[in-house]
Amino acid sequence: MFGHGGLRFSPGLLVFGVLAQIGTAQTSASLTSDARAVALISQAQSALTGGIGAADLSLNSNAIWAVGKTYETGTATLKVKGTSKARLDISAGSVIRSEIRNDTADTDGAWIGADGTTHKLALHNCQTLPAWFSPATFMTAMTGANVVLQYVGQETRNSIAVDHIRYFQRTAGLYKSQRAAALFAQLSQTEIYLDAASHLPRVIVYNSHPEQDQDTNFPVEVRFAAYKVTNGINAPSHIQRLLNGSLNLDLTITSIQVNSGVPDSIFALQ
Repeated sequence: MFGHGGLRFSPGLLVFGVLAQIGTAQTSASLTSDARAVALISQAQSALTGGIGAADLSLNSNAIWAVGKTYETGTATLKVKGTSKARLDISAGSVIRSEIRNDTADTDGAWIGADGTTHKLALHNCQTLPAWFSPATFMTAMTGANVVLQYVGQETRNSIAVDHIRYFQRTAGLYKSQRAAALFAQLSQTEIYLDAASHLPRVIVYNSHPEQDQDTNFPVEVRFAAYKVTNGINAPSHIQRLLNGSLNLDLTITSIQVNSGVPDSIFALQ
C-alpha cells in the first residue's frame, strides 16, 4: 500500500484501471489525446457556446430527489464559476442538501446536510470534473493542459447514436510512481457520449466511491435532454443523475443566467 494526503491506494485497483485499458507499455503521464477526440470536443464546444464566453452560470430548476422508492419534490439552484467551482443547492421535502466543488487551489469538495454541518469529500471523490450539470463548462475544461481525450467509437446510448470519448487527467509528473499516476488518471476518468448528429453531450458516466474506499466504484450517469439556447448558451433543460443505475436527481431547468456575477464566497468549503 502507498498513500498521499490520507488517501489509501490499492495496487490491485490498477489491474482494472487505466493501465489495463490503454496497455502497460504506456503510462498516463506519457499519453496524448488523439485527433478524432479533440476534433469532436471542439465541435461540441461550438455547438454549446458558439464561441461565447461564460465566466459563470446560474440555473434554477424544479427538482425531484429519489432514494429507493421515495421521491421528494422541490427546487434546486445550480451555480458554476469558471471550470473549477460548482455548487448545487436542493430543497425538496425533507431533503435539504448542498454539494460544492472548489478546485481553485487543489481538487476539493464538500457536502452540507439539513443540520448545516459541512462534510469534506474524500480526495478520491474530487478527481472528476466539478460542474457535472453544465455541459458548456465541462467541455471548456476539456482543453486543459493535462487532459487526455481518447476516441472510443460510435455507439447507441439510450436509443441515440453517439460518439464515445474517454477523458482523464495526466498528473504531469506530480507522482513519481506510475501506479499512483495511473490511479489518479482512473479516478478522473469520465466517459462522454456526444450526439453523433448535433455533437451535443447526451450522457456522461464516471465513478463515485465510498468515503473510506477508493477501490469500490459506484457508477454515476448524468443524462442531458431538451437543449435550449439561452443568452447564447445551448444548455439542457432536463438533467437526470443516476447512481448505480437508479434515479437519484431529476432536474427541470426553469431559468438560466449567464455572466451574472456569481460570487466566489458561495464556493467556500468551510
